[in-house]
Amino acid sequence: MKVNPTIPSITPSSSENMAKVSVLIPSRNEKYLTKTVDGIFAKATGNIEVIIVLEGPTSYRLPHKRKNLILIQKPQAEGLRKAINDAAKKATGKYLLKTDAHCAFNRGFDEILKKDCEDNWVVIPRRFGMDPKTPALWKRQLFFQADYYLTCPWTNNAGLNTTLWNERAEKRRAISIDETMSTHGSVWFMPKDYYFDGLQGLDTENFGYWGENEEIAVKAWLGGGRVMVNKNTWYAHLQMRTNNKAQRQKDREAVESHKLMANYWTKNLWRKRIHDFDWLIDKFWPLPTQNNHYYKDKYFWPENWRDYYEIYKNATELCELALTYGSDKCPQIKHHYTPVYFDLFGKRRKTVKKVLEIGVGDLVHMPDSPNYKVGGSLYMWQDFFPNAQIYGADILPELVFEVGRIKTLKCDQSKKEDLEKLIEQTGRDIDLFIDDASRRPEGQVFTCLTLMPLLKKEVTYVIEDVVDLGIMEKLNRYNCQYTRFRNKSSWDDRLIVVRNK
Repeated sequence: MKVNPTIPSITPSSSENMAKVSVLIPSRNEKYLTKTVDGIFAKATGNIEVIIVLEGPTSYRLPHKRKNLILIQKPQAEGLRKAINDAAKKATGKYLLKTDAHCAFNRGFDEILKKDCEDNWVVIPRRFGMDPKTPALWKRQLFFQADYYLTCPWTNNAGLNTTLWNERAEKRRAISIDETMSTHGSVWFMPKDYYFDGLQGLDTENFGYWGENEEIAVKAWLGGGRVMVNKNTWYAHLQMRTNNKAQRQKDREAVESHKLMANYWTKNLWRKRIHDFDWLIDKFWPLPTQNNHYYKDKYFWPENWRDYYEIYKNATELCELALTYGSDKCPQIKHHYTPVYFDLFGKRRKTVKKVLEIGVGDLVHMPDSPNYKVGGSLYMWQDFFPNAQIYGADILPELVFEVGRIKTLKCDQSKKEDLEKLIEQTGRDIDLFIDDASRRPEGQVFTCLTLMPLLKKEVTYVIEDVVDLGIMEKLNRYNCQYTRFRNKSSWDDRLIVVRNK
């Protein structure tokens, strides 16, 4: 037998042969499923079984029956995670190897992976690519990859994702068994007991359809295990793409899954963890940054990533709503106001009946807010206060609209008659009033002194974007609580809560 000089030849012992590998293949109308299965049986040198979960009908020929081939047929797709879990429950092997239905393996892959796999390891072979445009399709052709890192979940619009770590791959090419931060996901290997007891299987509730590889990698590291790459063996993966419409839908689903995972892992919600998320970043730091990266790296971590971590770790539901609508009131975008509002109203959100905010906000004035929706904070309030009527007021007539429980009115806050008319239209029984319009101190004082006598005594009146603390002296007839936040890049990141004495 001719042996690739970069791949050591291994003669397994009889005891190793006794440890069966259960190969799990989730499949949804896969063109190359039969080719993948035939290749696995041809290249495995130990005791294996192959378990296919066929999600829905297929238009392609299925593999022929074999003694160690199990086919689980489902009438419709139930999701990748459930498919893998169902296959794993059916497995009788000591080890699980999950593979996509369009992969090829080198000879003895199963024995090589078993030889170097501890009880709490997730192991991946090094990966080659297959080019679908090349006539000799079923052959490893593209560069190999052995190292991956997680993208920054706070600065990457696609959430917590996995990308190639090119510099680490080049520097550590000679290390045959090595740690890796994450995995590609097309193939992974681990003891069956560790999959169920250590990782608790795959979560079918919190993450949507995609991102099983990030879930496995983060669970392993934070739960006290390790994710390893075994460069003594390889597989080749065919990058499959569907038609444009289906691919766009797949991409949208993937982004949603990775955003859900970003929220879950950075907030340390997994109870089985023994490390918090920042431990994992510290372990592999330095990750590629804008000022320190390999020329092939595409995604960068900010040097001050820990600041982002602290902000997002403590993000409230109101912060998440602000982020959804692009309101700059949340620390993820700019200001640190939403945590204050959550402290004020988080326990009585269902009893709030009316909210009034001056300053609706448009696309021109919110250039730094991603996915900004006109009137973003009003939509945030509508979602946060389920029983409240939400009023907005603005000087611009084009910002007058009515949708759901939101109604906006035209008002010039520099005119007393406009402010008085505004309260006539909304009623004085306002629970929360927000001045997010003019940053001019004289305008903020004028608005407050005009409106406070017109509102009910129990109102919570908030002035945002305070640039001059001198306004508190002019509002000394009221109780004023001032808060300055730590956003060094925003000099106006401070507010005053005004209440009647």
